[in-house]
Amino acid sequence: MIDFQQTELRVIHVNVRTEIVGDDERLAMDLKIETDLPNTVLDRLDDGLRPLLYRANGDGDLLGKDAQHMPHLRFPQLGPLLWNGSISPVELVLHLGAKKNELRLADAKFNRLRILPHEGGTCSLVWRLQVHPNEDEAAKIMTVLKHTIKGTLDTSEATIDGENNDE
Repeated sequence: MIDFQQTELRVIHVNVRTEIVGDDERLAMDLKIETDLPNTVLDRLDDGLRPLLYRANGDGDLLGKDAQHMPHLRFPQLGPLLWNGSISPVELVLHLGAKKNELRLADAKFNRLRILPHEGGTCSLVWRLQVHPNEDEAAKIMTVLKHTIKGTLDTSEATIDGENNDE
């Protein structure tokens, strides 16, 4: 699954809600996050996805005739692609300056992935991250809304939850 370290991203939308757990209410947030990554990230979803969307330059380029380098879109008219499924638990670390100010959003759910391939070998990714922050974490999330910050996504402990991502 997709993961990255110290990569620029933006929290572009926040939906704040409460969840009822027994007799208690629990703060929950749905974060819509976007980032641009090299198209090689598509190989982590499926080995056939990148060759389906991109092709190599037949004449070679600055890297020579590297078959792994596929910068050209096969279907430039194709719009965003939706990738169904949900994985959890994932952890997103928002790097907010000093290490002590890092915001760790653990036990989150990653879903509603949208992929927009670009000419040149870059993909824009937009996804929903469902988290249960405490009040201080929620306040920090709101301060980074619509700002470009660095983040690290760890999916090493995650498992596929299923195809229903409308929760």
